Amino acid sequence: MSTTTVLSTNALSTTPTSTTSPIPAKDSAYDKWFHRISTIVTLSLSPLMLTVLFIGPRYALAQPELVKSEMQSLYTPLKELLPFLADQSRFTESGNKPVIAKNLDALRNGFHTVEAIPSRYQKMPGFSFAVVQLREILDDATSRFSEGKSDYAWWRSRVVPGACFACHATYNVKSVYSSHDIIDPALPLMEQARFNLATRRFAEAEQVLLKVLATPEQRINYGEALKSLLTVELRVYDDPTHTVQTLKQVQTSSNLAEDDLEELQRWVQTLSSQKKRVVGEKDLIKEGERLISAGLPKRMDDFHDTPLLLMGTILLQRGLERMDPLTAEERRKALLLLGSAYAQLPLYFAESWSSLYLEQCINEFPGTREAKQAFKAYKESLVDQFTGSSGTNFPAEVAEKLDNVRKKAYAIPEFKGQL
Repeated sequence: MSTTTVLSTNALSTTPTSTTSPIPAKDSAYDKWFHRISTIVTLSLSPLMLTVLFIGPRYALAQPELVKSEMQSLYTPLKELLPFLADQSRFTESGNKPVIAKNLDALRNGFHTVEAIPSRYQKMPGFSFAVVQLREILDDATSRFSEGKSDYAWWRSRVVPGACFACHATYNVKSVYSSHDIIDPALPLMEQARFNLATRRFAEAEQVLLKVLATPEQRINYGEALKSLLTVELRVYDDPTHTVQTLKQVQTSSNLAEDDLEELQRWVQTLSSQKKRVVGEKDLIKEGERLISAGLPKRMDDFHDTPLLLMGTILLQRGLERMDPLTAEERRKALLLLGSAYAQLPLYFAESWSSLYLEQCINEFPGTREAKQAFKAYKESLVDQFTGSSGTNFPAEVAEKLDNVRKKAYAIPEFKGQL
């Protein structure tokens, strides 16, 4: 299903305008789930990629008041927590305890169990894991805050508004919301940008990101701002020509450091040869494979091509979300390619995404060529993580996990309890 949804709202609640394809009757479980809930997902403790207010295409058909009642259970406490998450001293101030406790509890209670996720999303590597992970973070933060351990609670809660963007730019990215709701202008610019990204207010987020990149005092945030901007442009708006215009605007208005400038110039060079294309559902895997194959480094000293990887991975994600199921060959190829591509994009998405997709490929398709290739990439990633000056040293549990994954990849049967 290809869906483009644009809502213009006041606190996500005024009259929506949308373009969306009809929701097939056979997808009723998905339809009912998205009609019933919105949820926040986190995929990493990185400041770039954390939480999601995940809003499904069903809302494109909903009445404004329904959208308001469903969304504000999560939107409002997140917004009210924002000033405290941006300033640790305010979070730990005793006089602020009641309002913080109330909003932490509202967020925690607003989450839904993994069982509520429709089956098509349960099959998405990392999605269910992310829901569980954030629930645990909020449970822990709320519990510790009630015990008076406010510094620890702030550290745990700090991840919540940061980068739900990683999921927004992956699952159902075409649901975009615009809002006239005002964020406190006294908040740091990057905090404003992160909140807008966390609530699918991509147009507002982009304007703040451009402001960050034009402000010399924000130079410490330039790297994150550039990566967030590129991801919005390519995975949400999906328009290479417009992306080039935006990047050239940044180049003239921002005093980028040499490494950031060089990277931006490589992006412009790549995207100048790309055109906005409409890819049919049947061609998503084929076109995604073409882009990712072109974007992966060919030699050890090569740079990977970030724009091509971002464009290719989003096509594969759309392929995995297709109403019409993929063939086994298409699915295992998509999982392998996504695992390989996300290994090159750890600053854009959670580092665990690569291994999650590679493991999914191995678990679903043991003994296949793709499963064996996935194991090779999986093992190389672990070797990189656990190799230091004294060589490669796997903790016992990691070595055991690696051996189990190897056996699964090569379809080696286990004969437990037999002589």
